[in-house]
Amino acid sequence: MGLFEKEDRDSFINGLTNHMEELAGCKKKGGWIVFSIHSLFILVIAYQVFLTNSAITVGMGAIVWITLVLFHCAFDGCFLVRLERSLFESQEWYFIWTIFPEISKMIGNQMSHSDLSTLQNIIGITLTIIVIWRTYVVISKNKTPSVIDLDNNEDEKRK
Repeated sequence: MGLFEKEDRDSFINGLTNHMEELAGCKKKGGWIVFSIHSLFILVIAYQVFLTNSAITVGMGAIVWITLVLFHCAFDGCFLVRLERSLFESQEWYFIWTIFPEISKMIGNQMSHSDLSTLQNIIGITLTIIVIWRTYVVISKNKTPSVIDLDNNEDEKRK
């Protein structure tokens, strides 16, 4: 259960679906556009948090990550996945998570929606803890007297 009522979420997604269909010319192309933006967004955040050592960049990536976690809570899942599903006209679409039910089918075991949700929650919580830890490590290694430690200014230590 999210912050918004199901009818409100559905209305929001339907409106976005109509706009993307108009913009792209058809639902499927609109779905691939949203998928591309969704993927790029995640890659940029991952780059910011895991592949840079700038405290500001990692901190900004972590803030965006935490904001997305809160959006997932508010929308009871990812609204971009809901939009992609609507555009692809498939309830079996779970963005990158689609791989897990497909692997499950290949080994002869059908993964339920509940199982997938549990897996998503475990991975999401684990990634969030890693993002917070990485942010803490990078910020603590990049402490600068002018930003982090105003009380212990290097000039005053020399006096």
